[in-house]
Amino acid sequence: TRLYANDENEDDDNDDLEDVDLGDWRKFRASLIDNGISTGEEETKKEKQTKPSVAEQNEKLLEEQNAQLAEEYRSGAWAHVTGEPEVGGLLCRMPLEAELFYGETGYWKERLTDTLKTKKNQDNLSDDARVTQWFKAAEKMVLEELQSINNSGKIKNGILNPNELEKKSQDMLNKYMDYKDTWQEVCLLLSHEPGSGCSEAVVINRPICKSIDRQLAKILLEGGDSRDGKTTAFDFEFGLIDKVVLAFGTEAAVYMGGVEKQGEPALLIHGISGLKGAKEISPGTGIYQGGLEAAVDGVINGLYKPFDFRFFLGRKICDPKAYPENGTLLQKVGEAAYKPVACARSVALKQCLGLPKPLWHEVLELCGGEMKYVSSIELNKRADLESK
Repeated sequence: TRLYANDENEDDDNDDLEDVDLGDWRKFRASLIDNGISTGEEETKKEKQTKPSVAEQNEKLLEEQNAQLAEEYRSGAWAHVTGEPEVGGLLCRMPLEAELFYGETGYWKERLTDTLKTKKNQDNLSDDARVTQWFKAAEKMVLEELQSINNSGKIKNGILNPNELEKKSQDMLNKYMDYKDTWQEVCLLLSHEPGSGCSEAVVINRPICKSIDRQLAKILLEGGDSRDGKTTAFDFEFGLIDKVVLAFGTEAAVYMGGVEKQGEPALLIHGISGLKGAKEISPGTGIYQGGLEAAVDGVINGLYKPFDFRFFLGRKICDPKAYPENGTLLQKVGEAAYKPVACARSVALKQCLGLPKPLWHEVLELCGGEMKYVSSIELNKRADLESK
C-alpha cells in the first residue's frame, strides 16, 4: 500500500516514498505521540509519558480468553486521540461534561467558557487539577439546568413536552438524553465516507450473550426480520445453524452492536488473517469482518477458539438519507460527543466480557493526557467496581 499526500500530483516528493504498511505507520505515529512529538492530530502532554499497565486484571482475563492476543497486548498496547475518525479505530463516547467543554460551538459551550474565565490561577494548575476544574464546572451547569427544567412547571401528569422549553433548555435536554442512551460506548468504526456523511460502526462493550442456542443462532444467521424469506441464511449450506450451536453453544461472545439494522444478520469480527470469506476492514488494521462458515468449521475442528470471534447484532449508522435524525459522524466528533481514537488492534479486538475495569476506562487511560483524568473522574463515581 502506498501513502500519498496528493495522488493527482505525479511530481510530488511522495514519488520517492517506499511502500509503507499502514499498520506499521499507525504504530510509528503512536510512538511519536508517546514520546511527546506532536503529529498535529492529538492532545498530549509535552513531556514524555510512561505507560505502565493500565488494567492488570483485564490483561489476566485476556490471557485466559486469547493467549496470542494477550501477548500482542502486553508487547505493544497503545491508543491515542486523533483529529479525524479512522476505519479500524475506536469512537469513545464522552461524558456530557466533556462534550460541553471540548465541543466546538453552541450556547452551553460559550457559557462554560465564560464561567471558566472567572476562575483564578488557572495557569498555575496541574493538568489533572485543570481537568477537574472544568469538569466540575460543567457538571454543576448541567445539574442546575436539569433542575430548572424539572421546576419549570411544564411537566404535566409526569410528561414533559420539550417543544415548550426554550431552545437552550431543549439543547441541554437532548444532549442529556442522548448521553444516557450511549453512556461510555466504545465503538469500532467499520466504514466512513466523509463526503456522503455515511458511517457504520459497532459498539464493542455491550455484551448480551456468552453462549449460542439454536434460536439465537437462527437470529444471528438470518436476522430477526425475515418475513420475506430473502435473508443471508439462504446463502449458507443447510445445517449451518446446528454447526453454529455445536461450535459456540457453550462459549461465545455476542454483542449488541447498535440500534440500527438489528433485524439483519449479525456481523462477525475477528483478527484472523487468511480466514476464507473474511475481509480486512481497512488495510493494515489486522481486523477482519466475515468468514462465518470457515470460523465455525475452524472452531469445531479445534483450529480456533470461540473467543477468537465476536458476533454483533445491530450497528450504529450515520446516513443522512436513511437515518437523518442521527446526523453525521463528523458532526458528532465536532460536538465532542465522541472522541476518535487510534489504537493497537489488540485493544480493538479484545473481548469485553466481565472486565474488572470497564473497556471505556482502559482505552482512555491508554490515551493518557486529559483523557486519563476524565476517566479517573468518572471511575471515582463507580461504587460498583472492585478494581479501580
